[in-house]
Order: sequence, then structure tokens, then C-alpha cells
Amino acid sequence: MTTLVVDVARPRFWWRADGGRLREWVNLQASPDDTDKYQRHDDRDEQHWDLIAATVASVGDQLAASAWTPQFWEGESTREGRVEVEPPGELTPTEVHIVRSWFRDGEAVCTDPWNAYLGVQNGRHRLWGALRHGEDLLMPVRSTSLMYANPDDAGEYDSRPGITHRWQDSYTTCLDELYYTDWFDHTDTLNRRFVAALQESARGQWPDPSALGHDTPEPLVDPAAVVAPNAGMPWPPPTRLQRLAAWLLGTERRLR
Repeated sequence: MTTLVVDVARPRFWWRADGGRLREWVNLQASPDDTDKYQRHDDRDEQHWDLIAATVASVGDQLAASAWTPQFWEGESTREGRVEVEPPGELTPTEVHIVRSWFRDGEAVCTDPWNAYLGVQNGRHRLWGALRHGEDLLMPVRSTSLMYANPDDAGEYDSRPGITHRWQDSYTTCLDELYYTDWFDHTDTLNRRFVAALQESARGQWPDPSALGHDTPEPLVDPAAVVAPNAGMPWPPPTRLQRLAAWLLGTERRLR
């Protein structure tokens, strides 16, 4: 059987859940082609989505096993990891493209575990096609929030007092929301690495997106048990969405 090589963007920033759980998300309860009122790809029904789903899950298994090779480019830090899998059947060129696009930086299927009420931010059509045949499979999804956990995004606002600190605080809020996501499997190796990356971000230690290791997170803390540091501050703290809205609408967002 032919080995398939897949380059995974930011391999430390992925988590996974079984397909049955993901199908319960608000924008995956019906076919996106139906809800969007148009079929995005004319050849959708010609693809072997069972093979695609199994291959995508196999890539997730390789990520969980830390079985990737970081890809370096001269003068740049690496943001990709290369894995090899053996599909359960022969994939067509279109099916290979679908699998590879699942993990490609600008096209990755992505959202965060606590966003079930908002749904998947990218990759709904591919995920829907795969979930019809992968309800019992663990399907890998890349974090949306961790895409911004880097010194370039935070450093843009370093000259404005408090902004980087607020940037880090948003990841504390992500951890708080994850604490209350009761279906999330904290024992899964891929998920543990995702939690560890969130915790690094909350400490301002921007996580390396492709470094091997870093698989052991600290236990999550019940947000209700945290004492407000200043009695004059609102408690509980604003949610992640409220913080994001404040940042988008605030003066710190205006271009100089």
C-alpha cells in the first residue's frame, strides 16, 4: 500500500474528539451544503469519504504519538511537522488533496473545544463529509485560539501598556472555558499537548508550534475557586468572547 506524506501545520496546536461528538456542534447538525443552499463541490459524492476519514484519523494518531519530523527552512523557525501514514485504500488525487488540505496552514479544519455553540470556524464541508463515515473515529482539529499564541501577534502591541498582559490573560480565559467542557478527554495524548500549549500561552511563554515533547500539562484549576485579586474588579472575569470583542473595538486595535 502506498505511504502518504502529510505536512501538518503547527502540530502542537491540534486536539481531537470522536466524530459523533463533533456532529452535535451547532453548524454540523446538517450538511453545510444544505444550510448554505449550494453544493460547494460538484464531485463531492464521488469521493471515498470513508477512506478520507480513516486517513485523517491516522494522521491524528501519528500526531498523538509525536511521530512527526519538524520541517525547517533556512532563516526561519519551523511551523510544520511531516508525518507518514498508510491509507486503508488507494486514494485518488482529489482525496489526497482533501487529506492534505485538512492539515495545511491556511486551510486547516479548526475551532476550539469550548466553541460547540459557535461551531467549526473552517473546514465544515470537509468535516461533514468525513463525519458521515467517522462517528467512531477520533478526528483531529486545530485550535483557533493558539494560532495567535506567538510573539509576532502579541508583540505588535508591546508599546502600549498592558496589551501583552491582556493578550496572555485571554488564554487563561480559554483554560477556564475548557475546564467546564466536560466531554473533553484530558487523558488523550494529543489533547494533553494542546492543553500544555494553552498553559504556556497563559504564562506568556509562547509555545513552539512544532517542537517534540511538551506533553504534560498542569491540572486545570476550577475558575470558581480562584479569588479575585482586586475586590473592585468584576468577577467572574469577562469571557473569552467578551475580551476579544473589547480588543477588536478598543483603541488598542486602531492603526497608528
